[in-house]
Amino acid sequence: MKMHRNLIQLLALLILLFTLISAGCRKAASENVQANEPDAKADPNIIELSPDSARYAQFVETEVVEQLLTVPLRVTGRVVVNEERTVHVGALFEGRVEKVLVQLGDRVRQGQVLALMHTHEVHDARADNDKAHAELDMKNSQLAFAKSAYERAQRLYRAKAIAYREVEEAENALKAAEQEARRATAELERTVANLEHLGLNEKSGTYDDSVSITAPISGVIMSRDLTPGAAATPGTPAFTISNLASLWVVAEVGERYLASIKRGATVTIEVAAFPDTTFTGKVVRIGDQLSPQTRTVEVRCLVENQAGRLKPEMYATVNLNLGETAMAQMVSEQAVQEIDGQSVVFVSTGNHRFEKREVTTGRKQNGLVEITKGVEAGQKVVAQGSFLLKSEFLKSRFAEEE
Repeated sequence: MKMHRNLIQLLALLILLFTLISAGCRKAASENVQANEPDAKADPNIIELSPDSARYAQFVETEVVEQLLTVPLRVTGRVVVNEERTVHVGALFEGRVEKVLVQLGDRVRQGQVLALMHTHEVHDARADNDKAHAELDMKNSQLAFAKSAYERAQRLYRAKAIAYREVEEAENALKAAEQEARRATAELERTVANLEHLGLNEKSGTYDDSVSITAPISGVIMSRDLTPGAAATPGTPAFTISNLASLWVVAEVGERYLASIKRGATVTIEVAAFPDTTFTGKVVRIGDQLSPQTRTVEVRCLVENQAGRLKPEMYATVNLNLGETAMAQMVSEQAVQEIDGQSVVFVSTGNHRFEKREVTTGRKQNGLVEITKGVEAGQKVVAQGSFLLKSEFLKSRFAEEE
């Protein structure tokens, strides 16, 4: 009986030892599996580089600083053509349009032929010119005869063959012939000028020559009102040409700010088509009348547009410097990158680790950009080398997606 109890106690002890050993093995195996699995909770915004990679990249860090920022008055505006460099071309003569050689939006040079017209003015001008030539030839012949007659009368008078009265009559006839020749010459010059006004050559051409409508300036065809076969009269609108190398931006400014705006003041202009670019202009005119509906006045700004990026009728934001300032958090523009349409910076956390931080940017000044959200003053972010970190981040993200 005693032996039986000892066997039962021994068996219970063995079962307890087996249970403890099994539990220990399971825990060790679980810890081993977790050690070999990747860290599912790793921050995807952290980029860690090896010491060699960081040294090779030669990162330059910059600090987020607080400083005074000029606060401009931001008003809406509209890009329009510069009327001082815009011309409206019309038909100079009554006639019929034969050809239109340009299209809306074409760039043309000064003197380029825009359209051809058939007009009776050509027939009349050619006829007047031919008549003037014939008249001058006749008057020159009469002048030559009168001159010869005067010289003959002088010889006869010296030979006492005629009276002096006949010499005077010959002289008066010569003067009359000279006057008629001068009148005929002036008439011929008038007809030549008329041909030139029509754009025709006196020495060549026919009665059926076409009249050209030409561009008085170089620029862009902004409107085209002629079509082949259409009748045209003097004053009929034909083309509008504008030189877009400079444009006007018309802004609407509230009356409370008028005392602070001066002609010649520099402004910066932004358009949606180029969000990362600002255009510089200057105030050239301040309107004399307020809009009764909006209580604003028109401020006209001149902006150079040699590159042709600004287009008439674009909406714009005009920044007027009124001398107001405010404290703002600023960082080098070089530090700001864009990923998936969001502005980001890379904050240095030490040991070659960098955190991608989404930020909200604001105004720009002297190579710095305002950060309104995402980082705080005193934090260090990567300036030189930020594009390399952006590339590393995108590369690691693509690797994870694969």
